[in-house]
Amino acid sequence: MVAAAFATATGAPKWVTQFGSAGGDIGYGIQMGTGKLPGVYISGQTTGNLATNANTSVYGGYDAFVVKLSAASGGMVEQHAYGTAGDDVTGKLSRGAGLLYLPGGFGAGFVGQSADGCSFAGLRDIAVAKFCAAVAAP
Repeated sequence: MVAAAFATATGAPKWVTQFGSAGGDIGYGIQMGTGKLPGVYISGQTTGNLATNANTSVYGGYDAFVVKLSAASGGMVEQHAYGTAGDDVTGKLSRGAGLLYLPGGFGAGFVGQSADGCSFAGLRDIAVAKFCAAVAAP
């Protein structure tokens, strides 16, 4: 389970929310979106299926995820898992030039991506995803 809270400028709680799967869930990063990316973004790892939309599946071992919450209510707006057949890890989300960036490490090759120069090179490979106007489009 991953929990998040948002407070007003005076420190009073505005909302508290939680989400998770039947597996192990760990939140690693949180970032406030701005401009083209409004909302609250959380990155982490899961061994389960967060199952809040059809784009999420369990790829194997640990999978990386990004969740978008409403800044106004804390409600789930969208979430997506990314991964390979191996154990995949994620770092903290970073924000720059109106975009979000997510570093990570992947334990196997992404299916169908070797033609794009994303072939698996070894024990653990490094990857960075850039998120534009929608979490679903890194």
